[in-house]
Amino acid sequence: MTDMVLHQGQTSRARRRAEGRQFHLVLWVSFPFFLLAVAVSRLLPSNMRGPQVPGRKLSIIREAWLAATSCIPFAYR
Repeated sequence: MTDMVLHQGQTSRARRRAEGRQFHLVLWVSFPFFLLAVAVSRLLPSNMRGPQVPGRKLSIIREAWLAATSCIPFAYR
């Protein structure tokens, strides 16, 4: 019985580690896409952009990183 509990714990730990690696892989692969999208959106005139949040403006890299980290978790639900 003890062996079974340890084995199940190791399996779930290995699964969490594997999912974490997959998440980071998808994040780093998709980040260039979001970076390109943010860069292109910054080049468009303001009336052609999406809704703007008033306040301080983020850097292109930070905005792309936030977009990637907010969209990717939906793939893991």
